[in-house]
Amino acid sequence: MSNVRPRPDWARVPMLALTVCALLASQRAATQTPPPSWAGWARCQVDVQGPGYVERRVHTWTSNGGTPTVEGAFRVYPGTWSLVGGGSLQRTQGTQTLVAQWAINGTMTNAPLAVFVRASDGRMLLQARHAQLRAAGAVAGYQQQIIDGKPQTPGQLLGEGFEFAFPLIDAPATDKSVSGSSSPPVNGSAGFMQPGGARATAACTWTFGQGTAAPAPPPALAAVPVPSPPTAGAPQAPPVALPPGVPR
Repeated sequence: MSNVRPRPDWARVPMLALTVCALLASQRAATQTPPPSWAGWARCQVDVQGPGYVERRVHTWTSNGGTPTVEGAFRVYPGTWSLVGGGSLQRTQGTQTLVAQWAINGTMTNAPLAVFVRASDGRMLLQARHAQLRAAGAVAGYQQQIIDGKPQTPGQLLGEGFEFAFPLIDAPATDKSVSGSSSPPVNGSAGFMQPGGARATAACTWTFGQGTAAPAPPPALAAVPVPSPPTAGAPQAPPVALPPGVPR
């Protein structure tokens, strides 16, 4: 009987080592618990006022957390954007007066939000992870000309509702909840049928939490009824109801 032992196949050793490493890595990944998800909401109120003009829009973003989509450094959570508001206009030139009233109601579910840690300073940021949203048909109402005191046949108003910029939210990366408020500037025209010289202001609040620190949903806002023009001989329609203001 030969006592010569078979020589090992050295070509297979590296492959075996790689296989073992891969198995260990997969086991570690399987045992790692993903960090708790973020959930919460932000709300911005935009008010526009001018001569004979007023409008209020309340934008609300909500996310219920869940399993995020990882996009590089971003953890992206499903989100919803909703818009509630209304406004009115009365403008007189000579013997002609234009009266208009409208409601604003819209909701879109494709409004993802992202959480990431900025490498430059270690700050955690929450931000919108989508392009500006537009809700078709969100603005609805009427306009009516009054000439020499005689109301003319009213016409329908219909327009899009545009998403306001999501507020800037940042906090230390170790925080498990973030809350705050801001008054961001409003650039350009913010209101429907907004006249020249009107002034717009914004007030935002937000609260988000991770895991068990997730906050309750925001206070619900009722849809604003679409105003109707007054019938012949009836008094002028009352002003459109505006949603309650955002606490500052």
